[in-house]
Amino acid sequence: MENLTCFSAAFKGDWNSYVKKKIETSSEHLVDAGESGTCLVQFIVSTDGIVSNVEALTMKGSKLAEVVVSAIRKGAKWNPAMNNGHVVKAYRQQPVTFKIEP
Repeated sequence: MENLTCFSAAFKGDWNSYVKKKIETSSEHLVDAGESGTCLVQFIVSTDGIVSNVEALTMKGSKLAEVVVSAIRKGAKWNPAMNNGHVVKAYRQQPVTFKIEP
């Protein structure tokens, strides 16, 4: 039996640090809006690592969704997905959580 390998598209660098920095620059607006929760964002990573079709699947219309969608759109290229040794276009879903501390 042939060994098939698949790798998901991946952010180049430290995803958590990147998103944290983007959220921190908007944290005042998020706190003012009283928005905490998890926003699930879906997008496509092309074979050359370009992100497209970014959309919030949860928390649509919220400030958190706006910040996360913008961060993904403006971010660097991703490492594309691989399937059986071939670079492929792939959907990616990324959850981002923001909590307001009391």
